[in-house]
Amino acid sequence: MKPLKSMILTGIILFCIFVISGGVYSFVNNPPSVIPLENGGYMMIHPYFFEQTLSETILSMICYIATFAGLLICYKFMLRGHSTQTLKRFYLGLLLFFAGISGSTLLLFLKGVL
Repeated sequence: MKPLKSMILTGIILFCIFVISGGVYSFVNNPPSVIPLENGGYMMIHPYFFEQTLSETILSMICYIATFAGLLICYKFMLRGHSTQTLKRFYLGLLLFFAGISGSTLLLFLKGVL
């Protein structure tokens, strides 16, 4: 029963990350992966606030997964005994958490929100 419960919780968490990062928007509107520029280059982040590219959706999913995984690793560290191996995992959790938050903030900054 416990593996089934953890699989259901993992599915719910991944579905929430999918919805929050704009996965539904990507299915409904079928946005382009990148935006071609006049000078022949490409842009992965759409400049308008209410528009989104597929690449932006994938990047935001990666940021949210890293943030949640970092929080989960830090939480499991608090439940277990403190040894050198678990302390290394705690640092990994902190690194993932701050990398996810930094990536999300960078995406918002590139969109012009911040």
